[in-house]
Amino acid sequence: MIFHAPYGGWRRFYDLFKTRRFQIAEVIAFGDGAVLRFADGPADIKEVVLRGSNPLMLRLNGVDLEIVHFQFPPLTVSPLKDTAGELRRLTVFARASTARQDAKREAGLQLLKLLDHEIGTEEIIVNIRDDVWFVNVPGYPAFQPFVMDHEPPTAEEFQSRPQMVCAKTGSRVWCSE
Repeated sequence: MIFHAPYGGWRRFYDLFKTRRFQIAEVIAFGDGAVLRFADGPADIKEVVLRGSNPLMLRLNGVDLEIVHFQFPPLTVSPLKDTAGELRRLTVFARASTARQDAKREAGLQLLKLLDHEIGTEEIIVNIRDDVWFVNVPGYPAFQPFVMDHEPPTAEEFQSRPQMVCAKTGSRVWCSE
C-alpha cells in the first residue's frame, strides 16, 4: 500500500493499520544472486537465497547496504515496437549501516553504477537512510512487508536522520541530501 503524506498524516495512517499485514512474496534477481522473500505477517519474514548470494545485501565502499524496496513504474508499451514494454525508471530504497552522509553518498554512487550495469535503464534513483522509514518519499509503501523494524521513529527522530538521494538521468549523475 503506497501512501504519501507529511509525517503526521503518515503516522496516523500507520498507527491505524500497523497490526494488519498481508501475505506477500517476491523474487529479486540481479547480478549473480537471487533471493525469494516471503512474509506471513510482521513477525514471520523469511528469505531464501536461490542463487549465488543475496543481491539485496551489499557492501559498497565500506558501507553495508540493505535494499528494502524497489519501485517500478508501469512499463511503457510502444505500438511501433514488438515488445512487451521497456523499463524507463527504477527507484531503490536502501538502509545503510552508517549515518555519515559522505559515506552514504559514496555508497549511493556505487549502487547507481551497479544497478546501471545490471539493469540499465534511463533513470535510476537511489534513496538511502540509516533506517527504513522513507515516509516522505512518494512510492515507498506505508507498510514495508519485508522489514522487522516495527516501531517507527517520532517526528523528531525522523527529521534528525538525514536521507541521501543519488540519481542517474541519461549520462547525468548527482547526489543530494
